[in-house]
This record gives sequence, C-alpha cells and structure tokens, in this order.
Amino acid sequence: MANQSKVPVDVPEPANLQFLRKLVTILTATMILGIIAIFTLLVIRLQPTSNIFPNVVALPETTNILSISRTPNELIVTTNDKFIYILSIDGTKILQTLKMK
Repeated sequence: MANQSKVPVDVPEPANLQFLRKLVTILTATMILGIIAIFTLLVIRLQPTSNIFPNVVALPETTNILSISRTPNELIVTTNDKFIYILSIDGTKILQTLKMK
C-alpha cells in the first residue's frame, strides 16, 4: 500500500479534465438559461388575451356576421346579407350602413 505522506498535495489536473469541467459548467448554465427562457415564453403566451373586438350590440338580431375589422376609430362589420355596417369603436352605435352589389 502506498504511503499517504508521499503523495503530492498539489497535483495539477490533466488538461482534458479541466476542459471537461468547463464544458459541464457551460452546458449547465445553458440549460438553466434555456429552462428560464421556456418558462418565460410559456408565461407570456398563456396569459389571457384581451378582447380586440367588443360585443357588437348595435346590429339587428337576425344579422349573421361574416367578418369584423377594426380601425383606430370604428368597427367595420360585414354580414351575410351583403351589408357593411360601420359601428362606433365600442360596438353600440351604427354610424353608417352600406349595401354591397
């Protein structure tokens, strides 16, 4: 058995071991940052969305809405019966009605 008193205390690490230690440290840091990024993206994407379009209450009840567009000042609603309604931004008042040909 080797005498423990003759083993040098400050044995330098081999170059491969130093490289491996740095590589593991860098990969661990990369994985931690990746998990944080994934968690952040999930939190951002899973937040409840706000209503872009309000409830349109100004239209007649029998109207079937085909599409809704929004401008900064008004809502534009196209219906199946070939009408275009221009509504107030809150959807409570009809500002203009157009008939498509």
